[in-house]
Amino acid sequence: SFLRDSLVEIDGHGKSKLGHTYAYGGVGLTINTINQNYDLDIQNYITISFDNLVSVIDEIGGVNVYISQEEADYYRQTGIMDVEEGEVTLTGSQALSHARNRTLGRDFERTRRQRSVMYGVYKKIMEEKDPKALLPLIEFAMGQVKTNMSITEIYDLAKDVLAIDNLKLQQAAIPKDGTYEDARYEGMDVLKSDFDANIEYLHQLLY
Repeated sequence: SFLRDSLVEIDGHGKSKLGHTYAYGGVGLTINTINQNYDLDIQNYITISFDNLVSVIDEIGGVNVYISQEEADYYRQTGIMDVEEGEVTLTGSQALSHARNRTLGRDFERTRRQRSVMYGVYKKIMEEKDPKALLPLIEFAMGQVKTNMSITEIYDLAKDVLAIDNLKLQQAAIPKDGTYEDARYEGMDVLKSDFDANIEYLHQLLY
């Protein structure tokens, strides 16, 4: 997760929040900004709207996500969902509410919840490990997302993942702990990062 409040250089717009890039220039500017500021070479992308995320999760029968005691108390008190602490199965709308929760913790916590939902989707798919069952799901999902990848590319990638036993997954938030400070820039609350430290961390993680 690249934190949206990170202060970055944006082509044609000077310094601003990373989260502003999509409004300024769509997915292309967002990817270019991440590549330029973090010395990466991202080429492919998939974007999904909130409503379509609900549809995809409902299509696979919900996702299992760990809910903390604090989160469970908040959801019950606000009437969002009736859950207890522990691993629970969330519907699409419940998973969206969990992923968008901005009340508990900072944006780092919100992105952690987003990653937990995505991991829940991954775990659900890996329960069957059936490439034949995967193709109809990919075809459904392609109608819910925007991407520069073809169905064939995604299906081939998915088959490679299904074929790996005990696949190790890693996740991270950028900027990493200890490499940023809270700051103000032109009236905005931002995260001022040590880019060299985060580039080194990302390269170790990815390459």
